[in-house]
Amino acid sequence: MMRNRGWSLTHAATEALTTPQTVQRYVMSALRRLETGRYRPKSGDHMVRSMNFQTKDGVIVLPIRGSRNRSAVAIHANAMKTFANTGRTDALRPFRGRSIRAAGKTYPFLTDLGSLRRVLDAQDVAYEEVYALTQ
Repeated sequence: MMRNRGWSLTHAATEALTTPQTVQRYVMSALRRLETGRYRPKSGDHMVRSMNFQTKDGVIVLPIRGSRNRSAVAIHANAMKTFANTGRTDALRPFRGRSIRAAGKTYPFLTDLGSLRRVLDAQDVAYEEVYALTQ
């Protein structure tokens, strides 16, 4: 929220129903402290987050490292949602031939229309949450 919406640490923590101290404890490597004492997010990070990833065989949870990779997974999930709701394939085009590396393996982004239709027919696509729930 700090990076994407330009919010302060306090505002982002409040919106996330936590405290600034808790945010600092878990994501300090993604923040930098300014001379004024305020915190700003770095342009990217290398933290690992568990994310839902759609494959031709179903949704799997992958540990995705780095904010750019996490963004790519989220944008792909939105592109699949657009295809499911409208039939438009233009948002999937940038992912053709691309893959993501996680947990020592390479996973291709799902762009094949036949496979997409099969997973949509099987109702195996989870759009609601791109980030997997962790304990």
